[in-house]
Amino acid sequence: TGDFITGTVLPGTEKEITIPFRIQHKAGAEYHIRISFELSAAEQWAPKGFEIAWQQLELPFKKIASPAYNHGKGNLTLNDHDGIIDIKGKTFALSFSRKEGTFIRMEKDGRNILNLNGGPRLHLWRAPHQQDDGWASEDWERKGLKKLNWSAAEVSVKQSAPGTIEITADLKGTGRQNFVVNHRVLYTVYADGLIRSRNDISSNEPNLAVARLGVRFLLDTSLNRFEYFGRGPMENYADRKQGSDIGHYSGTVAGQMTPYEKPMDCGNHEDVRWASLSSANGNKLNFRSDSVMQVSALPYTDEEMEPVEYKIDLPKSKTTSLVISHQTLGVGSHSCGPRPLKQYQVFARPTVFSYEIKL
Repeated sequence: TGDFITGTVLPGTEKEITIPFRIQHKAGAEYHIRISFELSAAEQWAPKGFEIAWQQLELPFKKIASPAYNHGKGNLTLNDHDGIIDIKGKTFALSFSRKEGTFIRMEKDGRNILNLNGGPRLHLWRAPHQQDDGWASEDWERKGLKKLNWSAAEVSVKQSAPGTIEITADLKGTGRQNFVVNHRVLYTVYADGLIRSRNDISSNEPNLAVARLGVRFLLDTSLNRFEYFGRGPMENYADRKQGSDIGHYSGTVAGQMTPYEKPMDCGNHEDVRWASLSSANGNKLNFRSDSVMQVSALPYTDEEMEPVEYKIDLPKSKTTSLVISHQTLGVGSHSCGPRPLKQYQVFARPTVFSYEIKL
């Protein structure tokens, strides 16, 4: 932090200014600098110090790699029985259903953090933004994106090392009007509680506009604290993010709800590097990606928000709905103008993305 003097810059002219700063570069870190222009004297319309303009810039430092870490150091126990794959580590336990093609239990220090049907599942729609999503949301209903029927064609498991287990599942989601989405997922579980997920997505209608390409977890409501490093603090979307600083933010899951009178999808954060959910009793779930991701953590699901006319009629929260996305549909202004620009639209095309969870 500090001040610097620009001096006089006449209209229509340019001036190069050197900003004096020093940073001791740390491994694994990235750096941004925020430049703010403020009134040097009070005016009739604003006090001294009023912010006129700002810009956050990423500093051009080559990122120094963090030291390599062996997540598989230790031992895992594998028990494959009666259609359930059980994995146990020192402080966690997992159960994966071959029929469902996803995790049905995630235990941390003896407590399950997954709600019923809460294991990671591909999530392609959102409670429509009123009325901006009208151009696309009719297809979400018509094609059955809101309630895909999932089946697992093949599930395999192997223990490649004492502290490493891989689960591969080929999943098919069937909607309406013959819409089909294919999801091949590889989960690699390590002895220290890290779960890496690689997701290959494709569909038979690659030009269908969707709300997002990501996965959703339904978690215990005790995980009610949300912390992340990305754009905030208010919600932001691909075409609504330049006004949101990249920073380190924290708060409650309930506080992520934007108070629209008509409940709808909200609380999305762009360019997230890492995030976590935690509870008062010390349980914590960390997640990150190899690239920036979009993340939302809300006390309601899209299914709960969509039919409710007024926010006062929302039910008591029964879950923490966590969505980790690779791509998210922009907002646009279709209620009174155009739909999102092409570069901010998302389609059900072949996509590969990865993320990781740390129990």
